[in-house]
Amino acid sequence: MSEDPPFGGPVAGIAAGVSRLSTDFVAVLSVDAPRSARLLPALYSAVESSTSDCAVVRSSDGFVQPLCALWRKTSLLAALDALGDPRDKSAKSLLRHAKSVAEIAGNGDERDYDTAAELSELGDVQL
Repeated sequence: MSEDPPFGGPVAGIAAGVSRLSTDFVAVLSVDAPRSARLLPALYSAVESSTSDCAVVRSSDGFVQPLCALWRKTSLLAALDALGDPRDKSAKSLLRHAKSVAEIAGNGDERDYDTAAELSELGDVQL
């Protein structure tokens, strides 16, 4: 599933995808952070055991990673609705529309790889 219109940014992609899911929780993961799915159990524990709308990773360098998150679907839909047109909106702006956000500490699996040289650090990876 791709965002509509094309090149509308990650929030537009999230909006396009969530409308087609029939789950209680929605994982929001960046494709350039290939190990981020390993954090889903900890994200699930954080959001499921609280009243938070979502759980998000705070990386070791102190930055919140909105593209490494797990949302309650109803909360994500409400945040998207409050945000309005998702085109060219940042993922952090989506987080600002959550009523409550749980944070977990990153362990390095949230790291993104922006170049082929960085990706080669992972070893044998098929593109």
